[in-house]
Amino acid sequence: MDTGNFRYVGGRIFRGLGASAALAAILTATNVRAASAETAIEEDGWDVHVGLPLWAAGLKGTTGVRGREAKVDENFTDLLDFLDFAVSANGEARKNRWLFFGNGLYTKSSADADPVGLNEAELDLKTLLFNFGLGYNVLPPAPFSLEPFVGGRVQYVEEKLSLEFPARKVSFSGSKAWADPIVGLLAQYRISAPFAFFTEADIGGFGVSSDLTWQVNAGVEWNVTDSFYLRASYRHLDTDFEDGGFKFDIEQSGPQLEFGMRF
Repeated sequence: MDTGNFRYVGGRIFRGLGASAALAAILTATNVRAASAETAIEEDGWDVHVGLPLWAAGLKGTTGVRGREAKVDENFTDLLDFLDFAVSANGEARKNRWLFFGNGLYTKSSADADPVGLNEAELDLKTLLFNFGLGYNVLPPAPFSLEPFVGGRVQYVEEKLSLEFPARKVSFSGSKAWADPIVGLLAQYRISAPFAFFTEADIGGFGVSSDLTWQVNAGVEWNVTDSFYLRASYRHLDTDFEDGGFKFDIEQSGPQLEFGMRF
């Protein structure tokens, strides 16, 4: 056999073995990290996530106050044009197979509205949203978890609808607070120690306060370190509430990015 060819083939073999060894080391480290994380959770008994979700949500639907209604249609890509202020927080705590969670969101926005028979209208909207629940993992903890839950959704909405008439501008304002029961499911599949796919869905209202309210949030979670995580998802929330002359039949949807700590 030619010496040059032998060196060439031998080099390729050694490079292949080196790459295989490196891949094996990475996979081993990943598995060790996953096992360490699971062991730590089992020993400590608690797995807690505290995060700050940043939700770029658009608004679409019908609002009404004191019997006056108007339609709004703002895409999440125009968020900087209509959102004045927002603050949110998310918390999750797991012990053994039990799940406790709560998350809140406050927004203040100003959007153009489309009232019937009028030229122009403006909607000033303040919303406060709080979700909470208790769930239980019906499957082993890894790599797939399935957590049905029951809970509630509390909402407060303050509306100011300014209508432009030919001769003058008239404003109507009002506010309502209400609470709805919800039932839902949180599913997660961990593809490796750092990465997992997740989907959260719930439905509620059932005429208790809202005629119907439902939500879906799906995306990927990345455990950047043992203490910090990042979630990227798409979230949709639909609420159909009406009480007297007050109406809030609105869809909120858009991408969400959550930064948080795990301990």
